[in-house]
Amino acid sequence: MTTFVAVHGAFFGGWVWKPVAALLEARGHRFFRPTLTGCGERDHLGGPAVDLKTHVRDIVALLEMEELEDVILVGHSYAGMVVAGVAQQAHARLRGLVHLDALLPEHGESTLDHASGEMFDHARALAVERGDGWRIPCFLPLDSLCPEGHDLRPWMAAQLRGMTLNAVAQKLDLPRDLSHLPMLFVYCKAEALGLFEKSRDRAARRPNTELVELDTQHALMLTRPQEVADLLLSFSERAAGIRGRA
Repeated sequence: MTTFVAVHGAFFGGWVWKPVAALLEARGHRFFRPTLTGCGERDHLGGPAVDLKTHVRDIVALLEMEELEDVILVGHSYAGMVVAGVAQQAHARLRGLVHLDALLPEHGESTLDHASGEMFDHARALAVERGDGWRIPCFLPLDSLCPEGHDLRPWMAAQLRGMTLNAVAQKLDLPRDLSHLPMLFVYCKAEALGLFEKSRDRAARRPNTELVELDTQHALMLTRPQEVADLLLSFSERAAGIRGRA
């Protein structure tokens, strides 16, 4: 049995992992899919004080309160920042890290260091116009998230919520070298958002890292859940072997 903790990206919530969770739980694994503060069904808890540190603490607290060990920690999209911060504080609880079309930050970076200036200016303008100055409404093109005509696309679109501006603006401290931790990095190249190429290239140079490129859109846990489940299980087995030899 493997314990997975999967963290959603900006504008999503824990709901996005439901298809993958069902597949893995049916095979006897544990799958936690928390929703970050101010996101998804916790949208009402959002505010200008919610930032990246809040989200890191959300997941560290889950690991501690549930007494989780030997965890495969999965981050999608923005949550690459979150899981990187969590690993700094709770690396002893982890078997390995998965960055699923996700940011792979270096010390002192924020999400904005991976986005174009035009994208950030647009996000900030939307926050001012429609989000009380702190909440970014979802502005990502649906075609980059999910193929047109997919059965789950209307449901996904209805579930998307805003994201606090401070979470994407805050820089992350990563003083500890955790390159010994096994990692799987998955890059989605269909209708790419243009946010994860720098991270993909870093993953290719990182020790103990497997890089997989898929011709699919960003929300692959909804559109290709079986493939994601299989990737997670395969990586979990390899990560156990790597940690066992360390």
